[in-house]
Amino acid sequence: LRIKLDDLLHGPINMRDEIVSSSSTRARNIQFELLLLSLLRRSGFKTELFEQRPDIKVYVGRREYFIECKRVFGLSESSINKNTKDAYRQLNVEMDRSNSAQYGIVAISAQRLITKPDEILNSPSGESGLAYIKLLSEQFIQKNQHIWQNPKRIKNSKIASVWINYSGGV
Repeated sequence: LRIKLDDLLHGPINMRDEIVSSSSTRARNIQFELLLLSLLRRSGFKTELFEQRPDIKVYVGRREYFIECKRVFGLSESSINKNTKDAYRQLNVEMDRSNSAQYGIVAISAQRLITKPDEILNSPSGESGLAYIKLLSEQFIQKNQHIWQNPKRIKNSKIASVWINYSGGV
């Protein structure tokens, strides 16, 4: 955790200063991992955070799940496909290596779908803002679900779920 916190503190302050495919994205990547870890812990799950792979382990009853967190930087199909493919590969490698984890979960941050760097979501009311986010979410899932439901990718895979997160700030 110490290494992750150090990296977190040395990342760019503004999202616009991130350079995709560089170490400048590490701080917000860690923020996403910590956000998910926090949500799981507040929901009563026992969790572990790792320095390398997988990002998180969560215990659900007698089962252990590895979670691989990915932030989507471009909303193109190729960007989402690459992140999903990387997560599936990383999870399968770690589950093969582990005797304990039975399943994997891919967690994708699609926050940039809602706000771009230096933009604020502006809405006349909370209701209309939520309706807009819901519409964007549904369109994103409809457009891209074939990527994480790809039969080649899920064949013989122990990936149990794909989570999409739209929280602000990461």
